[in-house]
Amino acid sequence: MGGKVLMTVSTPCNAKGRVSGYRIVQYSDRRLSILPREMNTNNSKTDIDTNVQAFCYLTPKDGVIAAAAGDEIMDTSDYMILAKSNGFIEIIKDYHYKVEKNMALNPSYILKCTPEDFSNIGSDFMFAGIQYKDGFLYCCLCSGRIFIFLLNLPSGYIQADNSFVKLLGSPDILNLYSDITSGLTRGVESPEETNLFFEMRFTGRSKLRHICYYLLPMEPEHLRTCPSLFLNNAYKNNIIYKPSIYVSLDEDISDFRINPFDRLSFFTISPGSPLIIRKVMLPMAYVNFFAKFITIKRRILERNHGEVNSWNQVAKSFDYDSFRAYLTDDTQDNIQFDSTTFDQIATFDNISLLRTIIVWIQRTDHSKDDISRLFGQAETTHNRRHQILGRSPSFRRTSRYTLQTVGLRETVDLPSSDDWEIAPLIREIRRNTFTVDFNIVQLKPLSHTNDERSASREEDNTRTSFLTDNYKNMDIICIDRYLSLSIFRPANLDVALTRIESFHDYETSSYSSSAIFEEEREFKIALNGLTSFKKLFTITDSLFMILDTNGVVLLDRQHLSDSKNLAKNPKCAVRVAPFSIGLISDGIMIVRKLENSSLNDGYNVVFDLIVTCIPGEILAFEGRFTSNSKIGSLTLCDSLRLRKKNKFVDKLCLLSYEPSIDERKRLHDMNEAHPSVPKRRKWNLQIE
Repeated sequence: MGGKVLMTVSTPCNAKGRVSGYRIVQYSDRRLSILPREMNTNNSKTDIDTNVQAFCYLTPKDGVIAAAAGDEIMDTSDYMILAKSNGFIEIIKDYHYKVEKNMALNPSYILKCTPEDFSNIGSDFMFAGIQYKDGFLYCCLCSGRIFIFLLNLPSGYIQADNSFVKLLGSPDILNLYSDITSGLTRGVESPEETNLFFEMRFTGRSKLRHICYYLLPMEPEHLRTCPSLFLNNAYKNNIIYKPSIYVSLDEDISDFRINPFDRLSFFTISPGSPLIIRKVMLPMAYVNFFAKFITIKRRILERNHGEVNSWNQVAKSFDYDSFRAYLTDDTQDNIQFDSTTFDQIATFDNISLLRTIIVWIQRTDHSKDDISRLFGQAETTHNRRHQILGRSPSFRRTSRYTLQTVGLRETVDLPSSDDWEIAPLIREIRRNTFTVDFNIVQLKPLSHTNDERSASREEDNTRTSFLTDNYKNMDIICIDRYLSLSIFRPANLDVALTRIESFHDYETSSYSSSAIFEEEREFKIALNGLTSFKKLFTITDSLFMILDTNGVVLLDRQHLSDSKNLAKNPKCAVRVAPFSIGLISDGIMIVRKLENSSLNDGYNVVFDLIVTCIPGEILAFEGRFTSNSKIGSLTLCDSLRLRKKNKFVDKLCLLSYEPSIDERKRLHDMNEAHPSVPKRRKWNLQIE
């Protein structure tokens, strides 16, 4: 029996004038239930014609203690961050405590993604992702605009993930697994980065030194001209904070990740574009501006002891026209610079517009993929047919019109009518076969895989000064919508280290009545039943789980020897649990049991899977994989369906997982059997 899972699920509504919002769902004893959520009038107004597009749940790695019961100097609260389609971001402090006490989930702080795109006034903000690392909150839009907020949080705060491995089961797995987010750094920082990280260190917690201490509020004159506030005045009585840094990319973005080794670097992917690692270039002008602002803010707060709603008003109290003029003329510290330093920052009302550079880009080799091979064979057949059926030159007409036409074709080199039909088709196919999800893993030095050995032989000149030694064991795992998987190692190669073109297996074979061949037949049927990958979960550095509309795939690349014919691999390399799930929006995976088999030939895995499906259904499954079988099981335990019309369920966010009594006992027995093995630290949400 599984433990208790607590999660949030967004419930967008496509009807005009209706409340969207989100709900809190609990999964316990194999049953799904909706928890009551306290609502007030002001909070419901912010959800009218506005959808929650992304969740970001932040917790301290040493455990959550609500501010009412903990030390207010050192922050031990948890924070729920909600990104909404109108460009506003709500931050709710002590979220888990308020959920347990059924308290109103009013936003404690409000952020705004600005500057806005005035060419699309009234249109929704489509978020590709919202992520946090070491004080940097990235809000990435699908349009390629990225807003970075510098938050006042102590080190050790992590963003909760939708995959959770609670019980690891053996010392070997504990040694194998590597948490890539556990304080790793790139090892090389520029002087600008070092100074900024020092200036934005945690100040301690008080009423005025809150999580938004390093952010500037939007000025009243800006609030009056903000399109989102003009269309929706639900936040008119709140202080609204603006971003610290604004980045504008030249392309659309479909998925986004912060670089786990560098908080000023990130990964992007988009339809028709390769995987890219970008680096934000931080100028000293912004560092000086930030240091100057913090110095002045400390002086003002010591004098006034109250929240500052407008820094322009503060500047006018000192006989300056604007806060920019006050910053430039202030001489009470050692930061001296000319007023022209702030010209670029002042353009966006004290928001720094920074540029990025590409430090690594995936090289796309279309000549080797299945699409090119398919149409290449078709073109070869087409040319051979014309050679057989075409007329010889002696039968060609020689009129002057025909000669002009032939000459024109030879000069301009226009493609044939067949090429005009095939080329757009190929472009459309490639546009729809883009990466739908990717994860970043850090290999242990003792972890050897087949693709790692091949990488040592194929290392080329793709490594740059940015890719330091920390990157040599970093892999990126990507899944495509149409059943392909790629593994990249940027430090060695700019092409895929390992690639599975398709999980389908159409090789015809004759099977006897033996149980071995019967399982092989069922395995191929299950592989061919896969239709569309949706989500990728990382269990260890070599063990991955892929969520498909028709089941779950468990892949162990450490035992993967044949990426062309998956049926020829060992049983533990590729396993499938078939089930017709449906059109999936999002998913959460809880691995309750993970243990190596006695023969060391793979893992036995027991997991809970919770998915949201279109149009409005939440499904809860229990899944099992054994090391001695290629076929796993996926059992539907419970489901919930929305009754309201025009509403559907979309994004999920895992809040907490409490193991059952039996699981706690098994974990205790394991610790007694292996007292010398240190436990891997997990985020714990029990309120003390």
